[in-house]
Amino acid sequence: MPLINLYGNSELGKEFYVKEFLKNKNNVEYLRLYSDDNDKLDIITEKTINISLFAPESVIDLVDFDNWKSSERKQILSLEIPENITVFVRTEKQLSKKIKSQSFTVPNPWEKFKWLDYIKNLLENHSIKYEENVPEYLFDVVGPNELALYNEIKKLKILNMRLTVNGIKDYVHKYAVSKLDEFCFMISERNKQVFSMLKDILNDYEPVLIIGALSKHFISLFNLTLNVPYKEKFNWVEISKISKELGINTSKVARFLGFKFKGQDFMPLNHLKVYTPDFLKEIIKKIFTIDRAIKLGGILEVEIIDFIKVVFEEDKNENLH
Repeated sequence: MPLINLYGNSELGKEFYVKEFLKNKNNVEYLRLYSDDNDKLDIITEKTINISLFAPESVIDLVDFDNWKSSERKQILSLEIPENITVFVRTEKQLSKKIKSQSFTVPNPWEKFKWLDYIKNLLENHSIKYEENVPEYLFDVVGPNELALYNEIKKLKILNMRLTVNGIKDYVHKYAVSKLDEFCFMISERNKQVFSMLKDILNDYEPVLIIGALSKHFISLFNLTLNVPYKEKFNWVEISKISKELGINTSKVARFLGFKFKGQDFMPLNHLKVYTPDFLKEIIKKIFTIDRAIKLGGILEVEIIDFIKVVFEEDKNENLH
């Protein structure tokens, strides 16, 4: 069997393909190898060299081939693969048109209607009955994340009932931007409506959660300003790469960098245009002083209002780039 390149942005699609392939095989040896496996090259080389008539059929699955060293990738792709071995090579982009390949993709994050069809297919593949508004609810709270959607739907299958929005609210983890995240963005975007939201935030969340969310939000923004050169517009490929490199949620990176999704009813602020690392250092220090003040008996509402005023005050020095 040949080396087969499974490429594209759908990790779940690749996983299903391999599982379906194995399901149709009897007595097959399956080896799953990752970039951080120290002996991966020895294992593959031994399998391809030590061939006998009685050797069992083997499937070698190279799960994160994009993370392998360049020299390791070249060595693997130059191997002669015997007939009793299938090597799956999972990548984001197609390796070569000369290699047998299979493409797996999911919709772009802004293609909501395609994602709704995708969610419906997942539900139906799990033989789950649902009310019409359930797929949209799942998209709204989980977001365009195929693995998260799949895990939530697997979890909902255990309920063994017809799904309704009210019936699943307590079971579905909210991956998308929460009210607290929205509050943080309203501050960093200097949206004056944040003051009318403050009461709800103070009622809904404990002080430690509010301070923790503010800290995480502005530290993420600080990392972006340190590592991402300013430009007027970013495309989705750039946003995905930045998210992966810095370990910041993709939807948050998109909003920080002013990326507007199709159908979005507001234009996000490109934070790199109005924030500098030096000013963000002062903001982060201020968050730590809020934490200390609360522990010493300070009033959170007063401290947060003062903090918002500090962030908004810098608006006078906007257009730094």
